[in-house]
Amino acid sequence: MDNNVVVCTICPNECEIDVIFKENIISEITGNKCARGKNFAEDEIKHPKRILTTTVLIENGVKIPLPVRSEKPIPKELLGECMKVLKKVVVRAPIKLGDVVVSNILNTGIDIVATKSVNRSGYN
Repeated sequence: MDNNVVVCTICPNECEIDVIFKENIISEITGNKCARGKNFAEDEIKHPKRILTTTVLIENGVKIPLPVRSEKPIPKELLGECMKVLKKVVVRAPIKLGDVVVSNILNTGIDIVATKSVNRSGYN
């Protein structure tokens, strides 16, 4: 039996949830103060996901990186492969906040979007 402690980030309670599992079968979840915490802990153990944040290059005379993020959490095991894709991405200014930089990255159904607006001379 493995025992993990997961800190829930769903609500401000930040419950420390104990999860007991063996061979990917959860036998007990305790410490959550709400049902959402239990679901979060189960997902975190079986299928962890993260929001991906990074930067991509911009051409068009702008010498600053463009901050980007995934619109939804990406399976943790795909983060490295996503970074390899994004390392090759170069966008052209102008870019607006929320513009899709990479659509459907790695066929996940998740878009990578700009988190800042950039005109031809830099950040707006």
